[in-house]
Amino acid sequence: MLGIITQRYKNNSILVGEAGTGKTAIVEGLAQLLAIGAVPDSIKGFDLWELDIPALSNKDISDGGYHFRIKKIIEEVKEAKNIILFVDETHVILDKESELDAGDLIKPALARGELRMIGSTTDWEFHKYIEQDKALVRRFQKCTIQELNRESTIRILKSRKRALEAFHGVTISTKAIDAAVDLSIRYLPSRRNPDKSIDVLDKACALTRLSIDSMPKELKLLQGEINTLLSDYELEENQEEKTLLEKEIELKKPHYDNLVKEWEDQKAVLDFLGKIRMELSKIENSLAVYDKKDVVDQNDINEVDALNSRRETLEGQAAQLKDAFYSKANLMIKDVVDVDEIQKTIESTTGIPVSDLTQSELDRLKTMDIKLKRRVIGQDHAIKTVSYAIKRSRLGVSKTDQPIGAFIFLGPSGVGKSLSVHEPIATPDRGYVKMGHLKVGDKVFDKNGKPTKIEGVFPQGDREFRTIILEDGRKLNADLDHLFSIRIGRSKKLQTLPVKEIIGLLEQGKKVCIPTSNAIEYYSGSMDDVESLYFAVGKHTKQITNAIKFTKLNQRIDVLRGAFDHYGKFDKDRFLFQAEGNEQLVSDIRELLFSVGVQNRIVSKDTIEILYKDKDEVFNLIGSKKLRDQASISLTHKGKLKDPGFVQVKEISKSSFVEEAVCILVDNEEHLFLAGRDLVVTHNTELVKALAEVQFGSEMNMKRFDCGELKSISAVSRLIGAPPGEDKLDTGGEMTEYVKKNPYSLLLFDEAEKAHPGIFDVLLSVLDDGRLADSRGDMVDFTNTIIIFTSNIAAQTILRGQDLKTGELPPEVISVVNAQLRNPDPEKGGKGFKPEFINRIDSNVIFYSLKRADLEKIANIKLMALKKRLSKNRNIKIVYGRKIAETFKDESNPQVDVAWLLSSQYKLPIEELDLGGRPIDRLIVKEVEDPLTELLLEDGVPDGSFILVEATYPHGSKIYIDEEGAQRPVPPIVKLSVISEEEYNQKIVLDPVEAQFK
Repeated sequence: MLGIITQRYKNNSILVGEAGTGKTAIVEGLAQLLAIGAVPDSIKGFDLWELDIPALSNKDISDGGYHFRIKKIIEEVKEAKNIILFVDETHVILDKESELDAGDLIKPALARGELRMIGSTTDWEFHKYIEQDKALVRRFQKCTIQELNRESTIRILKSRKRALEAFHGVTISTKAIDAAVDLSIRYLPSRRNPDKSIDVLDKACALTRLSIDSMPKELKLLQGEINTLLSDYELEENQEEKTLLEKEIELKKPHYDNLVKEWEDQKAVLDFLGKIRMELSKIENSLAVYDKKDVVDQNDINEVDALNSRRETLEGQAAQLKDAFYSKANLMIKDVVDVDEIQKTIESTTGIPVSDLTQSELDRLKTMDIKLKRRVIGQDHAIKTVSYAIKRSRLGVSKTDQPIGAFIFLGPSGVGKSLSVHEPIATPDRGYVKMGHLKVGDKVFDKNGKPTKIEGVFPQGDREFRTIILEDGRKLNADLDHLFSIRIGRSKKLQTLPVKEIIGLLEQGKKVCIPTSNAIEYYSGSMDDVESLYFAVGKHTKQITNAIKFTKLNQRIDVLRGAFDHYGKFDKDRFLFQAEGNEQLVSDIRELLFSVGVQNRIVSKDTIEILYKDKDEVFNLIGSKKLRDQASISLTHKGKLKDPGFVQVKEISKSSFVEEAVCILVDNEEHLFLAGRDLVVTHNTELVKALAEVQFGSEMNMKRFDCGELKSISAVSRLIGAPPGEDKLDTGGEMTEYVKKNPYSLLLFDEAEKAHPGIFDVLLSVLDDGRLADSRGDMVDFTNTIIIFTSNIAAQTILRGQDLKTGELPPEVISVVNAQLRNPDPEKGGKGFKPEFINRIDSNVIFYSLKRADLEKIANIKLMALKKRLSKNRNIKIVYGRKIAETFKDESNPQVDVAWLLSSQYKLPIEELDLGGRPIDRLIVKEVEDPLTELLLEDGVPDGSFILVEATYPHGSKIYIDEEGAQRPVPPIVKLSVISEEEYNQKIVLDPVEAQFK
């Protein structure tokens, strides 16, 4: 560039290179050379001006406006004759379609040599805005700036080391510089050196400085413990508990004070070291000026000697301080930026784990299969295939120039956490809607009472449910895998755990709490006669209508005021709603209270207590002066809620029941929504996100593409961006932009066979090289992604070919599945993929339908539900017969019982195998419930009786001759009989259904 601007003619240069390659830094370097005169004679004494485009484009036209200002600057430059004009982002003033276009003003001065100019822009913008104007291009000499290689970048970082150390007050190790360059090259491929490496090192220094200035983690934890103890001490009313808390505080406080003093002393030493570095940096800058001088005199020599002497003294002093500081034990802070800090910076920037494997992470990798099995039931082979790909990548075994894994998922998937289809869910526009009636696009409420959109609805078939009972009396039915955000004991940290693990915590005596909800606001339902709402609840009111329940928030509060004026009362410091003999009204008022964000609990069938945060919350529910006067006397200042915002889980039922289930995916970062009429805070789910959560730390680290929307070749633009000139909004590609922002994530292409073949041609580069150029020419890195394609291809082949005993596919069936996958020709009945695409897939992962053992478990769950229904409704006790030997099997090998009979595969049409447990329902009705109905009717079985339901063989021969003359075993049948209580007590011990639930 220096050679171009010193030419006699065409002395205008334009620096073209990708962002971050150092274009602006080159110009800044020229400015420094001009300042000290270290340039050729032809430009000595020149000034370098940078054009401030934002200031020039000010809308004020009192001075003539933007174009007048540009003309004035050009005139000044022409008159001065010793000015070089620098325009960063040059394309901004040379875009003919822009209001800021000044090309026609600049070209004449450039052509006559009256203007010496340096511009900078990117390759893309040079091509789009400048290269098209041939006359303009002739006036500039293009200077291409390539990205620096590793060695050159390291040299630049070393040259900036002293300045960064002085600015941040830290020490940068040589290894940290090497790591900053190497890790930024590997993990920040979409950015360019030296910019990205400088940013990484700068950020690592800033984080190290922050760790010095911020209270250390162990101190924060101790401070939090003391604050919690102080808060508990203030709220505690029991004197013995107060004394114990006071002793604990007295024990921890001195230790905390000593640690604070130690931290402050250590920080003072590092701050002093920082001041020394700052002075050393100033000395280095002064010496650099003298080094570049062409002529030096004796005064300069004396000054240089003094500076060198001072530098030597300061460096010795700094070395002594550091040695003394780091020789101490139990250091709480440090000022060294090392490889660990660089790795943490890369991790925080990209989300990609690059640190050395810790023991906890090794344990996490070892237990990955277990975590996945919690989310994906009965698919051990699929889980093993995927988890090994992740483990290979993290342990450094797999290639680093390809995605972590690329899989095609075939066949039915497993099941996820879910709620009953009958569970009422509050919606902003439709009131309560059953869970099973929700659709994609509907809205429910999040924890904060704000509407949140449903992005996915996933039927789960029949599931085993438990009832979660909260301390305030609310209940919610959820399956064992359903998640709740919980707080354990005194910890303030929220964890997300499934119901089955929460059961374990409760059994250990742990205190488990879930968040409470805020007030919700419905879209519609406003009642015109607001005043009448106050009187809507009178002494003879039996219930609150839905028309009132779904009114606006302030109107619901008016209803509650009317209700409490009639039924409210104070019992010491308790504020009660009591409607004797009117349970329905109490239930409705309780519902309304939760909808306005007021916590309450059941005292008795016709009484509820308000759990208030403060007196104002109660006064908001009171209209009459009489009740307000009582409130002023009765209410405490502290409020009834010791832990506002949370409610304790009292118990989870030991008994279970089976119902059809569904899960939903909602669009909010917390994954929480309100379920049930009492608005319990619970989790949403999406089955296919199990892997994203386990591997990438969050279910949100997944991007799903519905391939039904990628049926045309034009959909390629959706993935990588529109061609130049077509993307008016410059939004880029949906896939490439997502991976740029989330390099460590999962990409899901759902129902891949529906996409246009051209989509897979584009993805070949991703699968092969782990990278892909978007429409702008930017290279996007995919080496830290997992790519999954789901497909229904060969679904019937998998279903029909599955071995009925093992549940797996024979080799010959797998060959047929692979052939169908590799047949892309529609004329030959194919819906598959090209061989070059299939060959780049790591594995075809087959999800099998339920095995016989799974179906037996489902049958037992449903048989238990029948047993409980009959016991509840008529006090009739059912016992299921013990297992017996199968026909032609040795008597010592029992296996046949009612569940086995129901789940026998030959009893089910092959097309229904993928329906899970629903065919079992029909079989139970036919084989058990219908005969049971006949027994109860014809034999007049009274309430309180005992009935045996057993699988047995008919009397007579166990062989029959079929239509073709072949001998066949006689299948077992279900037999029902009334037995005595004594017989029941003997048989219940051997009941196989009861055994499954022990």
